[in-house]
Amino acid sequence: METPLDENIETIKENKDETTPIVASQKNYVSLRKQLLYSLIYALGIPLAVATFWGYSFLEKNTKVTIDRRLSKKALLAKDILSLSLEQAATIPLSMTSNPAVLEAIKEGNKKVVAENMTALSVPLLESNFSTTKLLQPNAALNNYLQITAKNSNFSEIFITESLGLNVAYSQQPSDFAQQDEAWWQKAKNSSRYISDPDFDASSNAYGISLIQPIKDPKTQQFLGVIKAVLPISYLKEITTYYLKDTDFFDSQQVQVIDTQAKKAITTIGGAEAIENTAIIGGDAIARITDILQSVSQKPQFTPEEILSQIPPDIKLRKVTINNLIAEQVQSSPENNPLTLSFNYQDKKYTLTPIPNTSFIVAASIDRSEVQSAANQLLIRFLILILSVFVITTVVILILSRKITNPLRELAVKAQEAASGNLEVRADLIGTTETITLAHSFNNLVEKVEQSIEKQARILHNAEITRREAVAVAEEQQEKNARIQQELLDLLGDVEGASTGDLTVRSRISDGEIGIVADFFNSIIESLREIVAQVKVASEQVNVSVGENQETISQLATEASQQANQITQTVTSVEQITQSIQEVAHNAQEAAKVAHIASNKAELGGESMELTVNSIKQLRGTIDQTADKVKSLGEASQDISRVISLINQIAMQTNLLSINASIEAARAGEEGKGFAVVAEEVGELATQSSEATKEVGSIIAKIQTEIYQVVEAMEIGLSQAEEGTQLVENTKDSLLQIMEVSYQIDHLVQSISKTTVSQAETSQNVTQLMEQIAQVSEQTSQVSQSASNSLESTVAIAKDLQSSVGAFKVERTAETTDISNT
Repeated sequence: METPLDENIETIKENKDETTPIVASQKNYVSLRKQLLYSLIYALGIPLAVATFWGYSFLEKNTKVTIDRRLSKKALLAKDILSLSLEQAATIPLSMTSNPAVLEAIKEGNKKVVAENMTALSVPLLESNFSTTKLLQPNAALNNYLQITAKNSNFSEIFITESLGLNVAYSQQPSDFAQQDEAWWQKAKNSSRYISDPDFDASSNAYGISLIQPIKDPKTQQFLGVIKAVLPISYLKEITTYYLKDTDFFDSQQVQVIDTQAKKAITTIGGAEAIENTAIIGGDAIARITDILQSVSQKPQFTPEEILSQIPPDIKLRKVTINNLIAEQVQSSPENNPLTLSFNYQDKKYTLTPIPNTSFIVAASIDRSEVQSAANQLLIRFLILILSVFVITTVVILILSRKITNPLRELAVKAQEAASGNLEVRADLIGTTETITLAHSFNNLVEKVEQSIEKQARILHNAEITRREAVAVAEEQQEKNARIQQELLDLLGDVEGASTGDLTVRSRISDGEIGIVADFFNSIIESLREIVAQVKVASEQVNVSVGENQETISQLATEASQQANQITQTVTSVEQITQSIQEVAHNAQEAAKVAHIASNKAELGGESMELTVNSIKQLRGTIDQTADKVKSLGEASQDISRVISLINQIAMQTNLLSINASIEAARAGEEGKGFAVVAEEVGELATQSSEATKEVGSIIAKIQTEIYQVVEAMEIGLSQAEEGTQLVENTKDSLLQIMEVSYQIDHLVQSISKTTVSQAETSQNVTQLMEQIAQVSEQTSQVSQSASNSLESTVAIAKDLQSSVGAFKVERTAETTDISNT
């Protein structure tokens, strides 16, 4: 036999089964394995795609930059090889300039030129006289030395000339004997060292570069001669090919050394060997660009814009870059700051760099298609690597997803069984820590659901019992409520008069709860009647008291308001006094400043007077010294006067002697004529001396007169200076007295200023106190007015209360008394 509890359990299970199809019908959801696989593939694929795009961009750019650098390095390497070769070759002629044998041969040649007066001979005549040997004088040892040096140093020819340009020695016989009419010889004579442009040398039958070095005396630096060494272009081509052949070359990469003067390539290197090609790669456009680069790089100063501005507009260059843009550094140290010009033209990438002190330009070029091909090959390798990583990662993700989702899938199957009503099912504790924890939680959940169903059935059974008991109690309570309702209606009918203000009514008292309420209502009505009677009496008393005090309070408020107005006027007057005192204080402070300034000025005046006194004293001393010197000058002029008078006497005696000599000569006759002439001349000279001394005497007299006047003027100036000194001293004393008075005025004004400032502060304090009193009076007036208004409100409220209480009826009638007694 089934109990009600078993029936409830079955009902709950049936309700649970009704929800199972909803869960089972959700077949459109994606499985966890697929979601995990898709999420991981997206999470990995998107970064890989971004990395692929970024890597391609980076690798393509890096590859092109690497190729550009290799191209620039090739050009710079070729430039360094040629520059170093030329520098090393130039050291050979330089070392010969200090060779004793060379210097001795040149000096001997110069002596022969001077001895035989060859400077007067023309060049054709010199060539004719020395047409056989082409040598000033034989020197087999020096010629042999030059031959060995030329062979060891890869020169095609070396020869030496003396100061007139005539050959002194050579490694092989040149075509000319006299070189002074050659431009290279004239240029070498006027410079320190000279490297010529490539040219064909008829003597050596070779196309080469001439290294020309002037020879100077080590001690006097006097020009002695010139050394010329011809370096063949074939050697430069060979040395460049030798060093570049071991470097890596791209298939289309080529390096050319271009002679900008000859408009051709002296060598072309591609791969590991030299190519017989004198045509410039890129044609006329590249040749024109090399001319521009060569001409600009030889200037003392240049800018990159100058290079770019000279490129013709018909030559369309792209991606132009100029390295080492500081032209001063390029000129001062070209080996450390090489100038390179890189650009794209047509289907090739070019890098150009000039070789310092030459007309050579190194041009390295490569096909742009090969650059792009290298970048594409690198991209393919990168894509293969990325794809391999993606495939391997996907396989690993599949394996991991299976390991993760298999325990979850089994747990989902067990959950569906439990949802279908099989609460005996339990999940296996397998898989990772998380899945084991989830399975354990699922088992606990199923057990708790089963326990909850049983508990819910018991609660339903108890609720049914409680419902039946509540129905019985409700019926009994309904009957009781009907009875109470009838009694309450009776009570309301009895006390209806109280709602209209009749406090004399009484309720009938019956048995039960309503009777208790009626008795309590009667007590309340009685108490309320007594309170209303007391309120009537109190309201009448309030009206009388308020009427008596209202006039007094109104008068008090009026007087307080008048007092506040008077205090406000007083505050205004005090503020005006305060402002006046502040103005006085400000004026006193200004007066103190003026007095202080006057005191300072007086002090400065005292110092100036002191300086003036000192200056006058110094002037007086100077005048004394000048007077002494003038007196000494007067005494000296007197001495000069005495000397002049002595000279005048001597002139007079000389004149007498000349007269006596003339007389004696006249006595001597013909023999004394010559002596007479001399005596006459002496007489004339004595006369001139006498006249000159007279003029000097008159000048000295004038000087003495002026000296006496100067002495008198200086004595007057000295007395005036003394008077001025005394006046300045008196002025100084007066200034000292003024300074003392200024100091006293300064102290008095400062004291007055301090006093007025103190009075201003005191008046300010009084003003603040008066303002506070005014505020208190204002507050008192406001409080009095508020009290008056409150009393008026109280009177109104008392009247309202009296009228309200008058509505109540508190006297008992005979009818109400009888009702209450019953």
